[in-house]
Amino acid sequence: MKEVAWIPMGGRESPGTRLRVLEIAEALGARFGVRSLFPQLRLTAVPDALFVEKVCDPNVLGLAGRLRGTTCRTFLDLCDPIWQQEAANRQRHWDVDRAVAEFDCVTVPTPFLQRGVQARYPGVRCWVLPDSVDVAGLGLPALKQHEERDLLRIGWIGTSLNMLHLKMVVPALQELSRERACCLRLITRDLEGFVPALPHIAVEYVPWTVESYAARLFECDLAVIPVPLTRWTSGKSPNRLQLCLAAGIPAVVSPLPSYVAMLAGHEDIAFIARHDADWLTHLRCLSDAAVRNAVARQGRELVRREHSRAGVLGLWREVLFTRPLGSRSAPEAAATIGA
Repeated sequence: MKEVAWIPMGGRESPGTRLRVLEIAEALGARFGVRSLFPQLRLTAVPDALFVEKVCDPNVLGLAGRLRGTTCRTFLDLCDPIWQQEAANRQRHWDVDRAVAEFDCVTVPTPFLQRGVQARYPGVRCWVLPDSVDVAGLGLPALKQHEERDLLRIGWIGTSLNMLHLKMVVPALQELSRERACCLRLITRDLEGFVPALPHIAVEYVPWTVESYAARLFECDLAVIPVPLTRWTSGKSPNRLQLCLAAGIPAVVSPLPSYVAMLAGHEDIAFIARHDADWLTHLRCLSDAAVRNAVARQGRELVRREHSRAGVLGLWREVLFTRPLGSRSAPEAAATIGA
């Protein structure tokens, strides 16, 4: 039986920890019999793999150093370009540069972030382990059936870190509100006080919980995922878009590289707001229940075929246990589903 020691950054309420550690650990155990350990830095035996989510403090660096030269393969998982956060890293005593050097491999969720790691750390091994959705595990009906309603409910799911991005869609939502009854549903753990000013827009606040977030999103008619394009955000994974399409909810999104890549070749379900005016154009189009139903069918099929949890587990097992590590002299090719 293979063993993985996981060191997560957060708990089950943290989207990154849930997607990159806890759900993967559970799925690897159910499908392949992999045993997961959560040792909190105290290992009584050498596992087959160590997987650390972001944390680069002295304790983690010490653990990775002690495991060098053993049979344990060590992985540092970065879902963000955290080397850019120099002040924050100093405050929490993180040494990202040393961490990258200590671990056998850096793993990331997107090819864009992989290129960022390789540009910052030439010669470092960096493999892509994409995010995914357990469609069956969401506990939703087989397919969302959209109907014409007097009130159009537009969903948004996120945290205080990206809530300010909602300002990008304020003009479009204001104009749509003048044309028909609609409301913006915010599904978040953060307090209503964090919500930015959204004048002349009906807002509905719904607390995010692990047990209910998918069902609360499923009640919406469509969703918006506004994200400004920056050096930080450009490496973000498409996990929110994956979730929306898995739930049968069409989404209007910003042109993040991972969103564009996910929707490439699927123009019928691609509602990408490349310009400010596109937000309103796409919202108007998705006000039609027939359009939403077509998107729901195609979107869920896309997720099942290319972004499902079952589809990526083999890749995770390969990377953690069998993919040759080779030398660290040059970057290696990106891991992809089915590689």
